Amino acid sequence: MLNYYFNKFKSLIVVTIILTIFAIVNTASGQDIFNYKQRPPAVQKKIDEKFNDIAKFSKSYWTQNGRKKYLLCGIDDEKLILDIIKQNPDQKEFYFLDVGAGRFQWVKNVFKFLTNNSEVPKNKKYHIIGVNGEGKDKIKIIGNFTIYKLGGFKIENIIEAFEERNIKINGKIDLIVSSWTLRHLADPLGTFFQMHQLTKLNGYILLEGIPFLRLDTEGKHIYNRRFITDYNLNAEHLLLDLKQTYLMCPSTKGMDRNLRGIMIIKSEIDQNALRSLSYSESLGLGISDVNYNCGKPDTTQYISKNSTKLKSKVTSTFEYHAYNGDRSLHNTLKEKELFYLYDDCNIELFCRSNYRDDYYYKLDFTNDFIIDR
Repeated sequence: MLNYYFNKFKSLIVVTIILTIFAIVNTASGQDIFNYKQRPPAVQKKIDEKFNDIAKFSKSYWTQNGRKKYLLCGIDDEKLILDIIKQNPDQKEFYFLDVGAGRFQWVKNVFKFLTNNSEVPKNKKYHIIGVNGEGKDKIKIIGNFTIYKLGGFKIENIIEAFEERNIKINGKIDLIVSSWTLRHLADPLGTFFQMHQLTKLNGYILLEGIPFLRLDTEGKHIYNRRFITDYNLNAEHLLLDLKQTYLMCPSTKGMDRNLRGIMIIKSEIDQNALRSLSYSESLGLGISDVNYNCGKPDTTQYISKNSTKLKSKVTSTFEYHAYNGDRSLHNTLKEKELFYLYDDCNIELFCRSNYRDDYYYKLDFTNDFIIDR
């Protein structure tokens, strides 16, 4: 009898040890996962300062101050939205979000487009949302449409800002667009991960780029921070590591390819990639390039344990405006005619003399970057 209880006790001890080890391993690995909630105090302080600076204004006064169509990555906003609705016939509610929003031109235009298009089902609900740091909230319900113009909105804490308003959209958003916004933030990468979390699986994120600086474990820049083109390498490398399907738009010679847009289709993030990233306490390294954070030298940097680089197979990629990313995504968008046509463009963003008429829709796709392991 004594042996029976002794053996039971011994078994219990073994199980306890195993569970303890498992918990320790999980806790240790969890601490290594990049998480915007673990921002260093200096980063959060900078976020609070920036937000307080703009929250006192009643409306947005930025130079790039919102548009009816952003045309990021050469995609026609309206065509993409209509395609999303058509591809999800059983979905009861749709969510479209503009992060940055300017004066909510995109929100107004999406509402106008959907209400005037005969192909849009009338038995669905549509949530059209814009957020910016200035002004106050205005929410209006018109039939099966809910229009959200959310001001005084802390974009760098976007998930908490929605929760404070009791707007429950985590993992529900079909399309997020954001132009000339992440570059103004103290923590663009942490904000991007929140936007990714808000997006539903296989939903779309359209950005001008993901501007951030990445250091190796010795504190050295993995890519030269003085070169504009190296900012996209950080973004492109990140998306490859995260195993996200993406398409990066071409740009003119000498310009940052990110500035013409990245399309991302959300999938589950590779957790190993998150374990390779962490915040750096270092701020204010004198980043003065106008194409990065609008010349403000107070952006956050990030440490990466993965210090490998992308190598270009084609050195003239930027000069020849080649798309990069997922070939099948590019072909699908082209087959569906979701790229906008230059001649139909009434938006000034790309209508400049140094752009060719066939700038987006006739270019050959080039997958020109590989990871140097």
